Amino acid sequence: LWSILALSSTLASEARRGSLDLTVATPHSRRAIAIEKIAGHVVAVAITMAILGVTAWFAGTALGTLPGDEISPAAALSFAVGLGVRGLVAGAIAFALAPLLGRGAAAGIAGAVLVGGYVLYSYQPVVPAFGSAAGLTWWSWTAGHLPLAGTASWPGIAFTAAIAVALLGLGVEVF
Repeated sequence: LWSILALSSTLASEARRGSLDLTVATPHSRRAIAIEKIAGHVVAVAITMAILGVTAWFAGTALGTLPGDEISPAAALSFAVGLGVRGLVAGAIAFALAPLLGRGAAAGIAGAVLVGGYVLYSYQPVVPAFGSAAGLTWWSWTAGHLPLAGTASWPGIAFTAAIAVALLGLGVEVF
């Protein structure tokens, strides 16, 4: 949710308040300003995921009491990358929509896609009619990425990351 709220308001709130006018008056292009805002967000996500990865590794190493409880650094890093990409794609939806619809509507739609996709994916075994739509969600694309359980699906994570990059690029162009 943090990614949705942060990226939906990154440029839209500043434009609404009028503070973006001062920034745009500098010799930087609108595109450069938007890319710098995205870069700041991506760095924040990367730092947060690095902390998460170290915490997961520490928890598995220091607190694991049974055989198989330990978590390798590679598995912890893979877990953090997967979680970061999943969060970033939801924020990218909000970022792409915010210049067109405003902060609130963009955050609402991105949140609905996030929660709706999770419901479709999670309930598809019980409600077979959800199967087709569930395949269109990043929950489905990344379903095999469970590094803490010993399996990773990098193609699903890469595809989801590519979608996030495309949506962020769209948001830059629409801005």
